[in-house]
Amino acid sequence: MTRPKLWVAFDCESTGFPPQGRLIEIAAVAFFPDGTEPFLPFQQFVRPPVPIPDEITELTGLTNDKVQHSDSAVEVLSQFRQWLPASATAVAHNLPFDLAILATEHAVFARELSRQAVDSLPIARVLGEFPNHRLTTIARTLGLSTEGAHRALADARLVKQLVLHSFRRGLPAACPELFSTGGQND
Repeated sequence: MTRPKLWVAFDCESTGFPPQGRLIEIAAVAFFPDGTEPFLPFQQFVRPPVPIPDEITELTGLTNDKVQHSDSAVEVLSQFRQWLPASATAVAHNLPFDLAILATEHAVFARELSRQAVDSLPIARVLGEFPNHRLTTIARTLGLSTEGAHRALADARLVKQLVLHSFRRGLPAACPELFSTGGQND
């Protein structure tokens, strides 16, 4: 009997857009195709080397005071790397953004992660059920709570729900290229 494939939905919050934006929070949820989570999620604040802009605080609720005693990005990404199962397929919504933020902090890790990662944005586009492809719009359309949106753990959980929805709709069989990482995890 083969075991089900393990997925990891992850999300990054940052001080802005790459390449100037710096990581301020990362979170991830591991799950199987039936939705069960085999272990606790990963969630860490990051102390950025630049102040968090007011517009980011308004969007995320994250403040300089909240992250000032957190570990550096290198330390947090080392912890995330240890938490992340090598056999898992990682998935993020608008993956190039998250990878660019991670590359600003740790280029080697971002490159490694890109080999085992899938973007949920094209998945949402192919599903064709959403008025736009913002994660909060997708959540509302699927009847999910948007409480905590624009925080890494809440957004990672929304990505998980989007992927599970695509599984229920049979999308991996219909469009396997959307779920291919190009790495060794297929």
